[in-house]
Amino acid sequence: MKKSKKTLLVLCHAAFSLFITVLLTTCFMPDAFAAPGGIMVGKTMYLSGQGSRTPDGKLPDTFSEEVRQCLENIRSNLEKAGLDMENVVKSFVYLDDIGNFGAMNEVYKQYFKKNPPARTTVGVKWIPGGSHVEITCIAYSDLSEKKCLGTEKFYGLPFSPGVIAGKTLYIAGQGDHIDEDASRPPTFEDQVKNCMA
Repeated sequence: MKKSKKTLLVLCHAAFSLFITVLLTTCFMPDAFAAPGGIMVGKTMYLSGQGSRTPDGKLPDTFSEEVRQCLENIRSNLEKAGLDMENVVKSFVYLDDIGNFGAMNEVYKQYFKKNPPARTTVGVKWIPGGSHVEITCIAYSDLSEKKCLGTEKFYGLPFSPGVIAGKTLYIAGQGDHIDEDASRPPTFEDQVKNCMA
């Protein structure tokens, strides 16, 4: 092998090793009984899904308390990176009973009173760890580069239709409801078209 190819190989290996070192040293680990908190990539922090267990592993007694604990777990991980709830630009909420959507919003809006993140909420069959709610977030460290788009509290709900953070646009999940009366189109194909409109 020629000297230039060996030098290039060594430089690539060194760069990869540095990348892994940076990657590992910017991970934030939460307290016991929780999944790894998140990873910082540039100005963006990707938080792993947080359930509703307390740091000592207990589940709260009510659904509203579960949502509050879930959001406190998120806040704790953000603070370890020097961020707060205001830095969240996108959230993904998973509910094992979509009937709890209203109760979740009542607690959620207390944590995002101004410039709420874009959000997608879905119903799922099961959430690991016994929680009835799990939330995953993306946060952005430079608030001067964060801009909420559209009407705050979209449809009276505590999320923004879109958020720009740096050069990235985060869009809220789009449902199939018709604006005027919140009814659904009659066919699946029409529902998909309405979501994509």
